[in-house]
Amino acid sequence: MLTRRAMCGGLAAASVAAMAPALAQEAAARFSGIAVDVGPLRASGLGPYADSVAVALRNELGRAFADRMGPGPRLVVRITAVTMPSYVGGAYGRFGFGGTPNDYMDGEAVIV
Repeated sequence: MLTRRAMCGGLAAASVAAMAPALAQEAAARFSGIAVDVGPLRASGLGPYADSVAVALRNELGRAFADRMGPGPRLVVRITAVTMPSYVGGAYGRFGFGGTPNDYMDGEAVIV
């Protein structure tokens, strides 16, 4: 059975895969470190969930950029929202009530 935690990890992996080429071009060589900021999620009252998002994303970013670690700027990824409806095609999407019928993660990646 697919858990929300597994879906969160998968969502993080997909996000990393999508942003990796652009970030690699932006940072000519290497990152000295990677930080994940889930403060906006915690501020929304999602403490334990925010922590699991941070762990999953930190692990995936570490794998995605393992060959680019060394002296250089730091990569900071800030997650501002994660939406995971109970299932794709649920009431929001099927009956046209608006909303987002798909899972998504919103945030930004900054090289400092």
